[in-house]
Amino acid sequence: MLFTKKVFAPLLFIFVCLNCGVANSQAGSTKIFSLDECIETTLKKNVLLDDAQKDVELAQAKYFKKAHAKLLPRFELRNIWGFSTEKRGRTNPYGYLISPDDPDEIRNLSYLTQTDVKFSQPLYSFNRYAHLTEAAQHDINAEEADYLKQKNELRFQVEQLYWGLVFGKESEHVILDAQEKVAKIEKKLKEQLEAGTGEASQTDLFKLEMSKYELNKRSREAETKLSIARSTLAMALGLSASDSFQIETEFLEAVDFELADISEYLHLAMKHNPEVIKARERVNKRNMILMAERSQYYPQFYFGGTVTQNFAAGRFKPGNPFVTNNTNFLRVKLGIGFRQKLNFLTIKDNIKIALANAELAESKVENIERKVGTKVEGIHAKIEKVKNKLRAGRRALRASRGWLNSASMTFDIGVGDVKNLTDAYQAYSAMQIENFQNIFEFNTAVAELKSIIED
Repeated sequence: MLFTKKVFAPLLFIFVCLNCGVANSQAGSTKIFSLDECIETTLKKNVLLDDAQKDVELAQAKYFKKAHAKLLPRFELRNIWGFSTEKRGRTNPYGYLISPDDPDEIRNLSYLTQTDVKFSQPLYSFNRYAHLTEAAQHDINAEEADYLKQKNELRFQVEQLYWGLVFGKESEHVILDAQEKVAKIEKKLKEQLEAGTGEASQTDLFKLEMSKYELNKRSREAETKLSIARSTLAMALGLSASDSFQIETEFLEAVDFELADISEYLHLAMKHNPEVIKARERVNKRNMILMAERSQYYPQFYFGGTVTQNFAAGRFKPGNPFVTNNTNFLRVKLGIGFRQKLNFLTIKDNIKIALANAELAESKVENIERKVGTKVEGIHAKIEKVKNKLRAGRRALRASRGWLNSASMTFDIGVGDVKNLTDAYQAYSAMQIENFQNIFEFNTAVAELKSIIED
């Protein structure tokens, strides 16, 4: 089989899940993509990355809101309109303020308006605002790590698709080459049968037909899976069905990679892995929120004041500061004050909730670090295994080539068995494909390891 279930399943998954922006291409022209160009094109307008980027921008907006809460005063503006009755006033000869109007009489309605402005500027909050701002910064860091995680996963998926397409093309060439050689053998057998020379028989043709059937079957499978791989990569690149493209790599070769000790990769993963970074930033955020909740036990000092202006048409304005006046006034009040929450039981409960969230985040970090470490160990072991398979596969490939050369020589001189020759061709082509399969697994395993340990 050209693609094992391990290879084919991820391709189908990516075929369904990848949805990218449209790449610049013209119908009818053939665009050639290198691996780096495939990755760059896929990452440019991928909707998954767009969503992750929007989450980062949302976290940044929340950060600025928290950061500005300490720097910018709070303003509140309120204005009301209403009706007021005429109330005249005058001072009699004895210096008393009197009015000719009945206080309960409604006459000569006019309008009234009052504007209230309240403001308060935080002065000292026992670091509550600072802790909330730091929590918002850690939230940004967590979202940026999540964005990087999405980016690394997409990069790995594109590499997997790219090497899968190269693998499919190489396998297709191997099968076509085997079919051409079998066709030559068939032609030679028929010539021998017609001429009555050599040891060829009708049975040899029957055996050859069985070999042709097997090769044709593998050819159809290769063509189908190569078509799926090409369509999936085209979709990742944002190409339409009418767009023609080719990949730059013609021959499947193992990437240049020297496997180091497992401890080095575990160290890099714990330091750079986006999933681990995100989990740790969530812990830092929860710790800052916990400290902010504890600050609620202490008063929040502020500078504040109110400005109120009232105007009522037809109402008397005495101009005497010792006379209480409910209309036509301007009052300004400034001062320093503090707010203190006295529901300490509620504060204590909020602290318990924040502490539980912080402990839960710590537990998640341990689980994620363990999961990432296990994944790194698995990929490291896989690369070691594939390296051994590559060495063994190359030895088997040389052996199958020797068998093929020997069978070809004996058949050419008329003493070889056609079944032995076709079996040798099939074994050689199978080992070629097996060798390409090993290279594909090695390249994709290396790409997966880099997606975990690199930032």
